[in-house]
Amino acid sequence: MKRSLFLFAFMALFFGLTNAQAQPAKGIKGGNPSTWPAEVREKYTLLGDNTKQKKFTEALPALEWLLENHPQLHKNIYIRGIKVYHGLAEKAATEKKEEDKVKFQDKAMDLYDLRIKYYGQEATVLKYKAYYAPYYWTGRRTDDLYKLYEKIVGISGNATDANVVTHYMAIATTKKRNKQLNEEQILALHEKLTKIAEANAGKKGWEKTKTELDGYLASVITVDCDFIYRFYVPKYKADAENVELIEQLLARMIVASKNAKEGEERCTKKPLFLELAEKLFKKKPTYGRAMNLVNAYRDDKAKAKGFLEKAIELAEDDAKKADGYLQLASMQRANGAYGAARTSAFQAAKLDPAKAGKAYTMVAYMYMASGKSCNGTSPKNPCHAKAIYIAAYNMFQKAGNTKGMANAKRYFPTKEDVFTHAMQGKAVNVGCWVGETVTIVGN
Repeated sequence: MKRSLFLFAFMALFFGLTNAQAQPAKGIKGGNPSTWPAEVREKYTLLGDNTKQKKFTEALPALEWLLENHPQLHKNIYIRGIKVYHGLAEKAATEKKEEDKVKFQDKAMDLYDLRIKYYGQEATVLKYKAYYAPYYWTGRRTDDLYKLYEKIVGISGNATDANVVTHYMAIATTKKRNKQLNEEQILALHEKLTKIAEANAGKKGWEKTKTELDGYLASVITVDCDFIYRFYVPKYKADAENVELIEQLLARMIVASKNAKEGEERCTKKPLFLELAEKLFKKKPTYGRAMNLVNAYRDDKAKAKGFLEKAIELAEDDAKKADGYLQLASMQRANGAYGAARTSAFQAAKLDPAKAGKAYTMVAYMYMASGKSCNGTSPKNPCHAKAIYIAAYNMFQKAGNTKGMANAKRYFPTKEDVFTHAMQGKAVNVGCWVGETVTIVGN
């Protein structure tokens, strides 16, 4: 008997599930509007016409009938329906009907989710939803707003809008003050959002966003060097090869340096910072990290030069490579290696024409500085001795530097010297490291 009852119950459950699964989706799903029943076409048309004319109250009955009976009829139900609810919420706000305003705001936000359910495009639709969310939910449904931003960042990553990133961090700081988030959670979120901001560096508005992120963090946590050593360094010592942890620690040390008070030693000056930066570069070498090490080792010329050469190798494009060569030229010039500096400067000019003026100007100044040592093949002849200034003039001219040209011209051989030595229009090799041949003209 028990066995029969069990079998009956199982069969009832099985067939019940089968029938439920076999039921078609509610209402009409897409298709050609000409095949829809007359009532469906009528409601769909009423919704479209009234929405277009901003008659949102008149559009509401058709919208709600379609949502109830044919939720998968067409994506336009949701596009127009959201406009209807936003319009009704705005109308209720104008009429100071708070209850209706909130009701229609929530219906609009729910409709974004239904659109995603039936038609996908989650990242795009959530972006639309995020535009209204802070206006509708701040102070009323703050937790829902926080979860929405969390979801958007999870889906969109570096494609997240700057406003979402900023608002997300703002709400997080409020939750931190209310003890709903701890130090570790707020720091982890700041790190994640900062990476998004850095990935969008150079785009409009993102520099401001990055500054705001740091400001929000500083409003709830004093990120100074003491905090870094207390909170992060023990973690690093316990897992010293963890690349993600090294990146976090470096980022925190940079933030702490920005927050340093006058007279305090900056966190980036600590030996640990260089240790971490070098370790990260070895594990994940990039142009940016190499350039950071160039700046960090400014007082150690040999190390700085080594990292600069690596940066040039790692540069992702010609503009960055040219920047590297210009810095290398400056470094070589400072060390008196004029020949090598000229080669680097010319390489920069070749890679990036926008930097050619700066590169040629640097070479021209090196020529000017060599006037006493590069005095031609016949030093006693003033036309030979001053030929290098003609070479400098030519280089300034190539750079488009008129001020430099005028300065170099002051040192040209005089017309009397040119006449006396019969040198007008003659070719002279400057000699020494310059090695250029110029045509003699008088000043």
